[in-house]
Amino acid sequence: MKKNIDFILKAPIAHRGLHDAKAPENSLAAFRCAMEHGYVIELDVHMLADGKIAVFHDDNLKRMTGVDAAIKDETYTELSKLRLKDTSEKIPLLTEVLNLVKGKVPIIIEIKYDRSAREICPALIKIMSDYAGQFVIKSFDPKIVFYFRRKAPYIGRGQLATKKNFFLQNLCFNFLTKPDFVSYDIRYLPKKRVERIRHKMPVLGWTVRNKNDLVRAKKNCDNFIFENISI
Repeated sequence: MKKNIDFILKAPIAHRGLHDAKAPENSLAAFRCAMEHGYVIELDVHMLADGKIAVFHDDNLKRMTGVDAAIKDETYTELSKLRLKDTSEKIPLLTEVLNLVKGKVPIIIEIKYDRSAREICPALIKIMSDYAGQFVIKSFDPKIVFYFRRKAPYIGRGQLATKKNFFLQNLCFNFLTKPDFVSYDIRYLPKKRVERIRHKMPVLGWTVRNKNDLVRAKKNCDNFIFENISI
């Protein structure tokens, strides 16, 4: 039976929340702003050294906090001392975000791959098992998507793709991972393989940052992930 993940198509998707100078990306403030506008929230997660799941994009903390350190090597106690850019916002745990959102808008969780699927995926599944809201997961790493196919097939899963290598750009592992949707880099659309896939599953385009991006996404995708543009 096909899973219903249509909720990811009902509103534009705010990339790392609806962020600006006062509400940094992947902060509780950015997620509040997205919720106020009714947007779907897209966020990123990493596993910390203490096993907790934090919401943050980069592998390294420097761009967002000024501290040159790999996030996977830090504990939440250490992270809680840092602030995002020049604001009072800190790096939240995924549980904090879930307590904020409480199912008011859907969430798309991008799983970063500086940990093995066997480490981060079980921890994430455990956290999300107590969440009543609508969500899906996605990753560039086919091993992570495959893990969810085998261990949590009831959770909607997506394959991220870009022109990083031949296998990713051509979605060569889809026959194994059986994703429910594809999230594709709009810089490389249109693409015939993606056009064929749209007959089988939704395609999300990332990341819309200007009017030309928006036109391309609306033409080639079923929904889009955006930032720094009025929708």
